[in-house]
Amino acid sequence: MTDAFVASFEALGGTIVASEEYSGSDVKDYNVQLTKLAASNPECLFLPNLLGEMPLQIQQARAVGMTCPIVCGDSADTPEVAAVAGPAVEGVVYVSAFSAESTADAAVKFVEAYTAQHAGESPNSNAELAYEATKMVVYALQNAAELTRTGVRDALATISNLELPSGLITVGADRNPIKGAVIMEYDAAGVSHYVASVNPS
Repeated sequence: MTDAFVASFEALGGTIVASEEYSGSDVKDYNVQLTKLAASNPECLFLPNLLGEMPLQIQQARAVGMTCPIVCGDSADTPEVAAVAGPAVEGVVYVSAFSAESTADAAVKFVEAYTAQHAGESPNSNAELAYEATKMVVYALQNAAELTRTGVRDALATISNLELPSGLITVGADRNPIKGAVIMEYDAAGVSHYVASVNPS
């Protein structure tokens, strides 16, 4: 994720003013790295890290005085981030595959069905992606020339503009999905909200 972000950011005219690394997911103290990053006075802090690390990094970034926006990957799409980061999570922005606040018909129907089955709990992106994968397999089973591994595989490759809760999805020539994403932001209560949609050009 870091390499892709840097390449796109610089291509759009951005400048990486500093970059720090750490070794191992068992690290819990990031103050040395964050203090160095703070000294570079960045306009934004990008944390493309895993759930076990990122909430502590958010918390410690604010503790060393960093007030710039913090941007994360989809590992931030879980209530555990707010639970660990505490008040520091306010304003943190991250990319996700899905927002339960979407007003698209397919999304509204999915959220209603999910909350009815899960005692009012709203689905996060992991729940939606599991549903999405299942719908893609169902499509392939229904459209395969023959119900063999090869037939199902080939049918998956024909998916084009399949309507799902997250939007339309097409399987590209390299068999990777082409789909949009959403930008989410945490509020002061540690609840994330939809900000914007980003679709492939």
